[in-house]
Amino acid sequence: EAEGLDEEARHAAVIAGWLAFAGYATHYDEPERGALEALAMLEQEHGRPLPLVRLCLTANVAALPTNAPAAAEVFADAWQALHYAREDFKTVDALRHAEYELMKRTTLPAPAWRHQLWQELMAVRWYTDAGHRLFGEALARHIQALKERLARDRHLPPPTDEPDAPFQGIERNVPTSAIQTWLRSAYRTQINLSAIADNKAHIMISVNAILISLIISVLSYRNITETNPMILMPAVIFLVTGLVSLTFAILSARPKVTRMEGEPSRPDQLKRHLIFFGNFASLDEETFERMMDAVMRNGELLYGNMVRDLYHLGRVLDTKYRFLTVSYNVFMVGFILTVLTFLVVFFA
Repeated sequence: EAEGLDEEARHAAVIAGWLAFAGYATHYDEPERGALEALAMLEQEHGRPLPLVRLCLTANVAALPTNAPAAAEVFADAWQALHYAREDFKTVDALRHAEYELMKRTTLPAPAWRHQLWQELMAVRWYTDAGHRLFGEALARHIQALKERLARDRHLPPPTDEPDAPFQGIERNVPTSAIQTWLRSAYRTQINLSAIADNKAHIMISVNAILISLIISVLSYRNITETNPMILMPAVIFLVTGLVSLTFAILSARPKVTRMEGEPSRPDQLKRHLIFFGNFASLDEETFERMMDAVMRNGELLYGNMVRDLYHLGRVLDTKYRFLTVSYNVFMVGFILTVLTFLVVFFA
């Protein structure tokens, strides 16, 4: 209205604005193509061409020719003002960044996005007096703010593939929720595996204890070894292998309180291994609270504690499953040898 457009030109600019957004919805990488497809459907529905709308959509808003129609100039200024000169520019820019990463299925670091945005802002041109008057000041503020932010980016240390220390600065690159989910899943897996190992060990302890008790009872019943000496050999084989299997099953299920190696009295060492009770049980309450407070205030120490605790849980699980494997293997071999020996003794 400030430019005095006639009704046809004003309608063309408004329609072009709506169709331009529709183009992003259907063809994010080629919004002009999507907008022209939507325009073709609109022309078909109304039964007449809309050449002025098509001209607005196909024109380069950053470099309109000098003889561009007024509708195209108004559309270009409105489009640029909507993207680069609005009052909530910072919020909208963050949303555009998130949309870009979502639609492109990629990750663009914030400094790279700001550099790209700077190039876009530098390409903005106002084609109408109303555009310059209404939005020029806001655009200048945004350019100045972005310039200062880019200056701070240049003073930041360059990104490296590896952090200076383990777990240092990981929250800048990985969302906190992702780290917490991963740690929660890892702890749950370790605990479930430990419960499975204990359950298997209890099964082997029960089976071996029952069978050994039965065999001893049978062998001591009315001097059966003198009346039927042939059962002595398979019975002895199973007693030996069963006892070995039982021993390894007990070793697997036996509780073991591990403690930190080295100098447990050093505070800097204790802070790195403060999750497991074996390391802090000897501390007084005040010292424990002070060290826990230091851990909670330091992300590197916090994540490091959990990761080191996972490592030691894995070491304990490895020992459990090694003993358990030996127990089951010995039981299997002993049971097979017992049955074969029994068959040979009775049918040979």
